[in-house]
This record gives sequence, C-alpha cells and structure tokens, in this order.
Amino acid sequence: MSPSKIKGDFINKQSAVLDTLLPLMSNNKLVKEVLSKGAVIYLLDLFCYSSNSYVREKSAELLSKMSNDKLVGPKVRILFSKFLPLLFLDAMSDSPEAAVNLFDGQQENPELIWNNTSRESVSKVVRKMAIDLFNEQHTNPSAQFKLDDEFKVVNHELSKEITVSGVYLRLFVQNPSWVLRRPKEFLTDLMDNFQTLLTKKEPDENKINLITQSIICLLQTQPTLLELIPPMGYILGIVKFLSNKKEPLIVKCCFQIINQLSNSRSCIDTMMQTSNVIEHFIDAIKMDNSLVGIACGALNRMLLANTDQLVEQALATDLIKLLLKILDSNQTQSTTSTIKAQIVQVLKRMCQSELHGAQVSAILEDSTIWKEFKDQKHDLFITQNSNPGYITGGSVNIAGYLTQGSNQFQASTQPPPID
Repeated sequence: MSPSKIKGDFINKQSAVLDTLLPLMSNNKLVKEVLSKGAVIYLLDLFCYSSNSYVREKSAELLSKMSNDKLVGPKVRILFSKFLPLLFLDAMSDSPEAAVNLFDGQQENPELIWNNTSRESVSKVVRKMAIDLFNEQHTNPSAQFKLDDEFKVVNHELSKEITVSGVYLRLFVQNPSWVLRRPKEFLTDLMDNFQTLLTKKEPDENKINLITQSIICLLQTQPTLLELIPPMGYILGIVKFLSNKKEPLIVKCCFQIINQLSNSRSCIDTMMQTSNVIEHFIDAIKMDNSLVGIACGALNRMLLANTDQLVEQALATDLIKLLLKILDSNQTQSTTSTIKAQIVQVLKRMCQSELHGAQVSAILEDSTIWKEFKDQKHDLFITQNSNPGYITGGSVNIAGYLTQGSNQFQASTQPPPID
C-alpha cells in the first residue's frame, strides 16, 4: 500500500473514532473516564498537528463538549488552560472551524496574544506529552494521565504582561472599546485586584496604575457596569483610603476611580454611607493639590444626586474656604482656567441647596475672591470631554474573532440586564 493510501486510511480511522466518541460524551461517566486516560492531551495533539481539517475540527468539537459537562467540565477547562488560553475553548464552542483558523493565525488583542512562537511552544509540549502517554499506556493500559498542579506552558515573551481574567491590561487600555467576552467577570476581578493592592505595604506602581486605568476604561466604555460595583463592598474602603497620607500614588488612583463612580447614583449613595465623604476629599486635596480637578469633577456630579447632605458636610468642614483659596490667583498661579471653572461650578451648585444654599451664598458674598469669579461664564472653559484624571485609550480598532463593538460612549440611567 502506498504511503498516501496508508495516511488516508489512518485519517479515516481517526475520523471514525472521533465521530464515535462525540455522542458518547453526553454520558458523564464516560467523560470522566476519557479525561483520566488523557483524552484532552490526545485531542489537543490532533488539533495542533493533524493535516486533516475534519480531524482538527472534530477534535475541537469533542473538547468543547467535554468542557460543557456539568460535573467534569470544570476540570477539563482547568486542564485545557494549562496548554492554551481559554479563549480557544470558547472559540471551539462557537465554531470549531473558527478555532482552527484562530490557532493557525496570529493575534494581538486584549484577550489574545498569539504568534508562531507561542503556537510552536504549545504544540511541542503537547506532542511530547501525547507520545510519552501513549508509550506508557501501550505498556500499561490502565495507566492514567497525571499532571502537576503547578504545570503550565509558559510563553516567556508574555512573562512581563499583566493579565486579569485572561485580559492583557496593556492592550486593553490601548483599545478599551474591545468587545470583551466576560466584562462582568473582568470588572469583578479588577476590583478584587485593586482592593488587594490597597492592603500591600509596597504595591507595584506599574500594576496599580494599569489596573486603575483598566477599571476607568471599562466603566467609561460600559457605564451600565457601574451598577454592579456597590454590592461588591469596595466603595467605602476606596473613599476612606483618600485620607491615607503614606501612599499618595494609591490615593490618586482611588480618586480617579471615585471620579468614574460618581457617574452612578447607586455608587454615590454608597459613597455617602461614609461618616463624612467631604473630609476624605479634603485630606486628599491637601496632600496633593493636583487632585482638585478630579475632586471637583466628582463633586459636581455628586451634588446633582445628593445636594443637601454634601453641602451640610462642606459647611461642617473647610471645603468652601479651601476651594476659594485655590481660586485665589495670587496664591495658586498654577491652577488652570478649566479647574477654576470647575471650582466655581461646584460652589454655585452648593448655593442651589434648598436647606443650606443661603448659608453657602452668605459665605461666598463675604469673599473678595468670589466677587472676581461669580459672574464669569466659566462653562466656556469646560469642554464636554473634560474628565480630569481619566485615562483615554489609543486607537479604537476592534478586532474580535467573532464580534465587533462600538466605540461610542453613551451614559445610561438604566440598570444592566440580568444574566
């Protein structure tokens, strides 16, 4: 028999076995058994190396079906993730053909960095393990596939990349409009990571900045996710951290996140549960005057939602005096026109309080500084996109393997859809 016929016969047998296994994977006991025998590594070997597209696609379909088993599926996903990013398994569920094309191609996006080097490194490891397991089971048919818990195929080119929920933060910040597969899970893990960094004695500066930027970018592009944050229980801790004088970098990061949270009424209501949110704002501003722009941006939105309580806190502290001092050009020549316009906007909004507006107005009328600013049209200095402290992404080139999204930001007062 010619080599081509032998190869064709071999592929036909592989196809027949895969076709037979596919319906059998509806049985939980059989999924558990084939998993223990190394089915994942054998199927990955076929997916990586087979020259026949049908065999590769059927292998992908089998892996997907095994991962969907209610009891054994999570173990399959964990084992799979030690060799390939889980995005490949999701692609296998959506379209085995797309998964093959994804594996054979090259990608660099927030959810996947994949090139010839990464493909070759995974394929070589899989092939060696498959051969070793086959030889062992040829000698001992009852041998089972075992893998150390700490094992994972490492791509050294990606060792410096910071990832959260399988998302490369550097690339996400560059392209925040990327259509994420699991944005809610991503947000939860980002907030968990940020909270962990708050408690560290010497947090990684690059990591804290990147996580902060990622949170801001995510909430800017998907504002409905803001409604998920209050139940997480992190908001009060972030507000209180503003008074921490030992970590100025993290204080700034907290303020940037608070600025974004102020776009949500439910987040504002949660922030107001602190004993005196204004005191924490003042502590941060006194520590770093450059934060006044971020503070005023947040205060302007918070005053729209909860005017009387915030104004009462402002009167009980020296916030009005502090803002007037910053307005004084003789003392703070470095304050920009935009920031001064925001301060004036905050003070005018305080005057609109039904309960305390008259008291604020009386204080301002006694100020010589205020007379210089009260009648000026400061809205001319505030642009629609003026979001102090926000990190804007780079070019918006969306390239999902199956989906595309919009880069337009549109605030919403409606709660997010229920999964």
